[in-house]
Amino acid sequence: MSHTGLSIDDLKRQLGIDAAEIERRRRFFGIDDSIAALLPHLQRVFADDSVVLADDFYDHLLDQAELKPLIADPATLQRLKQSLRRYFQSMTNGDYGEAYADDRLRVGLVHHHVGLEPRWYIGAYRLYLSRLLPLLLAESDPARSAPTLDALLRLTFFDMSLVLDSYQGAHLQERTATGDRADAAEAEAQEMARTYSAIVNAIQGNLALVDEHAVIVAVNEGWRRFAEANGYRHADYGVGLDYRAICAATADEGAEDANRIAGGIEAILRGDTRYFAHEYPCHSESEKRWFRAIVTPVELRGRPGAVVMHVNVTDRKERELTLWHSANYDALTEVPNRVLLLDRLGHAISLAKRAGSLVALLFIDFDRFKLVNDLLGHAAGDEILRVIAKRLSGILREQDTVGRISGDEFLVVLPNLARPDEALTVARKILAVTAQPIDYNGQETFITCSIGIAVAPDDAEDAEQLVRFADAAMYRSKQAGRNHVHFFTGEVQVGSSERLQLESDLRRALEKQEFEVHYQPKADVASGRINGAEALLRWRHATRGLIAPDEFIPLLEETGLIHDVGLWVIAQACRDIFSWRQAGLMPGRIAVNVSPLQLQEEDFVAAAVKLMASAAVSPSALEFEITESYLLHNADTAAERLRELHALGIEFAIDDFGTGYSNLGYLRQLPIHTIKIDRSFVQGIPDNPDKAMLASTIILMARRLRLKVVAEGVEEEEQLEFLGHHACDTLQGYLYSRPLPEPQFREFVASGRALAAAMATAALQPRIVLVHDDPAAADQLEELLTLDGHPVVSIPWPEAALAALAAHPAAALIAGHNPPLFDGLALLRQARLLYPTTPRILIADSPSAELLQAAVNFAAIDKVLTTRAGYPTLARELRDALFDGHGETS
Repeated sequence: MSHTGLSIDDLKRQLGIDAAEIERRRRFFGIDDSIAALLPHLQRVFADDSVVLADDFYDHLLDQAELKPLIADPATLQRLKQSLRRYFQSMTNGDYGEAYADDRLRVGLVHHHVGLEPRWYIGAYRLYLSRLLPLLLAESDPARSAPTLDALLRLTFFDMSLVLDSYQGAHLQERTATGDRADAAEAEAQEMARTYSAIVNAIQGNLALVDEHAVIVAVNEGWRRFAEANGYRHADYGVGLDYRAICAATADEGAEDANRIAGGIEAILRGDTRYFAHEYPCHSESEKRWFRAIVTPVELRGRPGAVVMHVNVTDRKERELTLWHSANYDALTEVPNRVLLLDRLGHAISLAKRAGSLVALLFIDFDRFKLVNDLLGHAAGDEILRVIAKRLSGILREQDTVGRISGDEFLVVLPNLARPDEALTVARKILAVTAQPIDYNGQETFITCSIGIAVAPDDAEDAEQLVRFADAAMYRSKQAGRNHVHFFTGEVQVGSSERLQLESDLRRALEKQEFEVHYQPKADVASGRINGAEALLRWRHATRGLIAPDEFIPLLEETGLIHDVGLWVIAQACRDIFSWRQAGLMPGRIAVNVSPLQLQEEDFVAAAVKLMASAAVSPSALEFEITESYLLHNADTAAERLRELHALGIEFAIDDFGTGYSNLGYLRQLPIHTIKIDRSFVQGIPDNPDKAMLASTIILMARRLRLKVVAEGVEEEEQLEFLGHHACDTLQGYLYSRPLPEPQFREFVASGRALAAAMATAALQPRIVLVHDDPAAADQLEELLTLDGHPVVSIPWPEAALAALAAHPAAALIAGHNPPLFDGLALLRQARLLYPTTPRILIADSPSAELLQAAVNFAAIDKVLTTRAGYPTLARELRDALFDGHGETS
């Protein structure tokens, strides 16, 4: 233990530390007003942890066996701890004048007095810094953590310079007092070298001290460990080398960062700045790492120097990158979100204005995607969005950007274009790639999109405005029938405003009682009389009048209003049914369209039953029409919900049948009573052979499944005749009646209006059913028989012939025979069992004796005729076999 008896004033005189020197040091270390602004937020930390920090400080010293005797006295130890606690708290006071400096000098004297050498004191000080630095580096905002760390280091080195000076002064005084003046200078130099080493080893991180020439004079343990781990094998780990030369030797991707650090060191040594920091990657083959280089000034024996510290900030950097990624990228699809898209769009517009080029923005919205979520589930919808995002990314240039802004809406930024039509080419590629089937759990799903295009700077020079214009153009694509592309124009802008207003008005339409229910009668094909009606929602806008359903029904589904409005339609239909029955009118079942979104609601069944009960209407008076796609994509839920409603007495019809490729076998497992042939098939018959074949096939299959068939969109007598000949049950369309407001519908039902008698008679008149596998032969026979004034229906399949016989009376059944391809004999035998009174005739090219015998014994055929004598002779024989001399069926 040393006893120099040196006072603070003596020490200050010996070291030349007066008020001017303290101010000089304050300026050198950057102890200015900024410290008071940066460190106060650490007051809470010091207040909460000062006791622990002081205890850790001295406990660390006491862990060393050689130090225990120095500070073993409990009273001394307690005084030291209290002094250190006060110091920790005083660091954030903001007052760093002469009194503060005296206190730091006193610490050195006290520790010298107890015999605690500088190396031990600084070693314990490292523990203190190691507790504070992680707290600062954990700050997610470098704008705050970096300056605070700098302020703390400036103050720490300022404090250390005073403490170590007091050590030095006390030590020199002691050496001088003992007469060892000759060795005083050398001892001072050795002590300074040890001090350098102690200072750098006290700081956490990888640290080096450089002198005024940027030569490394000392490195700490962290520096040495990092050098060894990364294969650097210099004897002194760089000590004695020019740090700038080390930076200049850095090659490849690290060269730019190294040059910036070298420039920062030079700026510090010149006195141009008090602080320099730069973050850079330092990745190895096994891991990604980031470091923060911090350079601050330090005085080395009266000459300027610098502390260069490299702190591993990988944890914070990874948190920052994660936060940045989550803030700028869509979590589901991993493509840019709206924030990053707008940033890139704005940058692209700025570049385009300077370069005289164009930027196109494509606004993509997927058609009826809400139904995909509701029918297949959100997991399927999410997977489809991921697949679509990947497909879009795959067809774009590297400089293009695709991103998701919400739901099923995507944006594509196409910079550096010469002409707007280049964007159209990309849009068509997008239409093609999105139309490709998407496999989800073994089920193929098809989806289309609508695209709007706006071009900068022609349409707008602001990113947000360009998005709005592209959105408006996309909506025009929707109006054009979906799966279209549309460029923005002034007309589109007007339309977009109208759509927003329409949506706003729609939200108040139910409250303002602007909705109506119109009814379109259905007619029985056989009798021509009404057998039911479909309830159709109409919106009578206060200023625009009736608005087309195609314009507002999709909006109802998009906004979720379909739930309340759909229940209102059911309630109104029930009230009208009750009113008609009170008046003695019986129009048959009333069909109500039910959205898949309604069927997804858990309380839909209970709500529908409550509405029927309140109107005193039996569920059997209603028929719910559901879309084919709902059954196709939501099989399990659909089956459960339909059976639940069917148990109440409600019947079901599949609307728009034929457009969704349903599995007809699956329909047998559901309580389906009726299928409605989509109007797109009906409008092409009888002239379009493909649509005629589809319509007749649907009717045939429905018959075999014992389902009723309604044909929608019937407008012409020829369509009615075709449907009658092919055993369709019901028609719905303008040929019978347009949709009618309730008062007019009431009058229609009361009038008993039916289809024209000729049409009804044509549907009921017995006809000849001709079944032949040779189209040319069938055409000749049909023409010959029709000339006699008898209706003929020509059918190419035996099963369809049996269905036709079941639906309508037949004058005769004529079948060709061309085994093994077409066994007319077997068909006629089956017809004999089912319809024994219907005349049956077999036509064969060369009937053998065996065929004639089988025809009589096996099928009890009325006549076997041959084509060998030619069709005129065959026609005459057919007339003789079928008709008497007056043309009546014999």
